[in-house]
Amino acid sequence: MLKVLFGEEPYLIDRLVDQMADGLDEMNIARFETLDDQVFQAAQQFPFLAKRQLIIADVPKLACESLCKVSIPEFTDLVVLAGEVDKRTSLYKKLNKKGCLEEVKKMDLPSLKTFITDQLAEHGGRMDEGVMDFFIRHIGYLTDEHISLYTVVTAIKQLTFAASVIKKEDVEALVEKSIDVKMWQLSGLLLNLDKKSLFSMATHLLDEKESVIGMLSMILRTFRLAYKASLYKGEKSSVIAKELGVPAFQYQAAMRFRPEQISGCLDKLQGGVNEVKDGAPERVVFFSTLGQVLLQLGGAV
Repeated sequence: MLKVLFGEEPYLIDRLVDQMADGLDEMNIARFETLDDQVFQAAQQFPFLAKRQLIIADVPKLACESLCKVSIPEFTDLVVLAGEVDKRTSLYKKLNKKGCLEEVKKMDLPSLKTFITDQLAEHGGRMDEGVMDFFIRHIGYLTDEHISLYTVVTAIKQLTFAASVIKKEDVEALVEKSIDVKMWQLSGLLLNLDKKSLFSMATHLLDEKESVIGMLSMILRTFRLAYKASLYKGEKSSVIAKELGVPAFQYQAAMRFRPEQISGCLDKLQGGVNEVKDGAPERVVFFSTLGQVLLQLGGAV
């Protein structure tokens, strides 16, 4: 069997590999960091005193055309873990047609809540639904592509080590926010026209040496989502969430504004990014851009 696993959730990919390795001893599990003739030759060798063997090739990019031609014997499971996959290539299309590809996406919100509940039970902890909602927003699993279930599991271990009944204060004290979450919160302050909290948080982020161009780019991404959400004004929240593919809390603050207002904000934010690229003083540009966005949304500066 040939299987190519790829996607944005390494934890789930590793669990799939664990399932394939179940029942095999170390003599019949081989790992490679390349995908070449050495791997294909190993796949042709009979397993050692077993009915099957597992060969894992962990590669940064799916690029080996030989995968479409090689014949894998029934006693070998060849699993390719591909870091980068270009769906436009002929290789991808051929493998997809053969049914060899499996894309592993992040969990949706209901599945994530079930996963967290199970992990808490495993480590002797619990949290009520309100705290769990806060934890999910705080850790950024649904908003930050760099946050995986490994991050979630580590955070739960830290929390349950400190307390059996986890409260919001525990999450705030022990779980670090990702930069994406910080930018989502900063965008929320903009959309809520909370000038005082906005500039206080902006000052704190600058003092932490966060990249100005990086922050503006992330806010720009959040406002693109806000613009899309504003086009659905009048629709039910469940309909909007389904169309955008994100939970309601990520766009609710934007629903009070007209699309043209948020479009103007996008122009201001992109202008700020361009100014920084052109060498303008970053701190000045950051505060100036936030002020322009506030004015665009109707807030006094």
